[in-house]
Amino acid sequence: MPVKKFKQHILEEMTLRILHRLPVKSLIRFSCVSKQWLSTIIRDPEFAKTHYKLAGEQQTLSHRLLVSTQTFGLESIDLETRSFGDNSGVRRLSSPFNEPGHLRFLGSCNGLVFVCQGSYENMSIWNPSTGFLHNLHFPGFLSQGELTFSNHGFGYVSATDDYKVLVACYEREGDEVIGEYLVYSLRGNAWAAIEDPPPYYLKTGYTQGALSNEALHWLDLLDEQHRQRILADEEVGELEEDAELSDLEMMDMDQRYWIHIGVFLGGSLCLWLWTADKMYIEFCVMKEYGVHESWTKLFKYSVADDLGLPDINPLRGLKTVFHTESGTVVAICYDKIELIRIEKLENVVVTSSRYPAGEVLEEVVQYDESLLSLIEYENPTQGGNEERHSTQNNEEGASTKNNEEGA
Repeated sequence: MPVKKFKQHILEEMTLRILHRLPVKSLIRFSCVSKQWLSTIIRDPEFAKTHYKLAGEQQTLSHRLLVSTQTFGLESIDLETRSFGDNSGVRRLSSPFNEPGHLRFLGSCNGLVFVCQGSYENMSIWNPSTGFLHNLHFPGFLSQGELTFSNHGFGYVSATDDYKVLVACYEREGDEVIGEYLVYSLRGNAWAAIEDPPPYYLKTGYTQGALSNEALHWLDLLDEQHRQRILADEEVGELEEDAELSDLEMMDMDQRYWIHIGVFLGGSLCLWLWTADKMYIEFCVMKEYGVHESWTKLFKYSVADDLGLPDINPLRGLKTVFHTESGTVVAICYDKIELIRIEKLENVVVTSSRYPAGEVLEEVVQYDESLLSLIEYENPTQGGNEERHSTQNNEEGASTKNNEEGA
């Protein structure tokens, strides 16, 4: 190789290594430098994968909340700023959706958010950081009866390098509950029904599956005494027609009136619990996935003193959307009119709230900033079931997409 070309090659390699370690916000701004940088940063799936992998390994991922409100539309909130919720940590996002105030966030994975507009017929996978949008064609449920409630989830399967979407509906026939599960494979561009789904009565308070260890998890009501167990949808990744939900033992505990399941930052499965006789919310973690003995109680917050909530069941009007094993919790509080962040600073509990006071929060989901898209999964020869939309601003200089307020 000539010396000049060798030097150019070394320079390009060094530039790539530097770019791989920069935050998403900076990279989107730098995509305006040249067509080559635009092609590398925004349109190269391998660059996006390497960047996300390195950020995860070095624990430099930017954790944010995607918020939909009736008045302000879509916003992105920095979870790690000390001044939680002030203008410096909030970005107003331009929406690719027709009615941004009527969205449902059905899950997030690797910086991508599973979004539904109104009904299941309008599904999309969206990257709020870049504006990448991938529409899904939903064939609809077979059931013609009255659907009582639904469950859903979204995740990535590393073994097949594929993203999967799961939606489920239930229909009552007398005392019997009949479930229908549909799974979508992005790589295969196809929906498949899970034949003869198990007759589990999944807890309805949190219909979004908790994604941990590349499996979706829900709580199952075992009987009228509200004894509960955890179900791990381990077979979704394989898209087998005879997929089953397997039991994952829950920690030993006294009778609890309200239990919710979620995932700590980092991917560990967690539970948050509340009892009427002990006025606090307690958080527990499964330290080693699938090992019953690894359930560990981590921390608890007083409902009255720490959260400032009335002396009633807090989990009826409190939904946690972000939590860490160190004790930081972000939740939607009562009637969805504000977000609160609770954390322990030097063993002192600090609670901070976020506007909008009196403004209803339609939907909230936690996501990590990334450059990942689904370009490599798209195949125009498969009948046009999907189409991708990415705004001109996003592709030609996505820094114009997110207008910072108060920056």
